[in-house]
Amino acid sequence: MNSARISNYHTLAWLGLFLCLVSGCSANDDSSGKMTERMGTLESPVTSEQLVDVFQQGPDAVKKLYLGRSLIVRGKIQGIDGAPGQVILAAEAGDPNSVPWISCKPKDEHVGKFQLLKLGDVITATGLAYHVGKNDLFLRECALVDK
Repeated sequence: MNSARISNYHTLAWLGLFLCLVSGCSANDDSSGKMTERMGTLESPVTSEQLVDVFQQGPDAVKKLYLGRSLIVRGKIQGIDGAPGQVILAAEAGDPNSVPWISCKPKDEHVGKFQLLKLGDVITATGLAYHVGKNDLFLRECALVDK
């Protein structure tokens, strides 16, 4: 390979890294060893309010944008059910019954932390988006980042 071609590859790699950092995404290794793209940041997490527009475009739009990606999410706990420690996040303000919701199933080692949470707590968590329901985005392998 000639040096001009190598230089072009390096330039493209740096440009891609720069764009990813600016847009808030990063590579993350999930439990399967597969690299996933991260969406959201601690300063600007994905919220239920942001999901409204995407859900209005239909389930395919939600799947295309979020499935298989590691997300940093924030919301108010409006439900606690399902698997041990699983929480349902809704909008921080307004009607907690408005949809869409974010369902967060914790990693085994984080179940205890999630079980200490209460309805109405506002949390920030990370998780891997694995399923889209009619009005829900489901995350697994969640870890509590901030309460």
